[in-house]
This record gives sequence, structure tokens and C-alpha cells, in this order.
Amino acid sequence: MTSVFQKPEEVSGYALHRTVAALAGGEQVIYRDDGAAVAIRTEAPIATD
Repeated sequence: MTSVFQKPEEVSGYALHRTVAALAGGEQVIYRDDGAAVAIRTEAPIATD
């Protein structure tokens, strides 16, 4: 499943990697930084709260 979230553009690199990993609960994830948004693809449920 692919989910898209808005994010501050200054969040990138390793900080974004750590944030995405936390959202996916440490499961395998592929993500794409689109500047103002990040697209996350994973089979794990995404923690949004």
C-alpha cells in the first residue's frame, strides 16, 4: 500500500529515514521524498496518530 503525507520541506535525509521507519514500526519500507510530501510504500500498517 502507498500512503502520502505532507511534511515540512526541511525534513530530509537521515531524519526523514528515521521518521518513515518509525511510522512503519520498523518494517520494510520504500519511500520517496517529494519536497512538501513523502510517499511511503509498505505492507505494514502506518501509525498516523
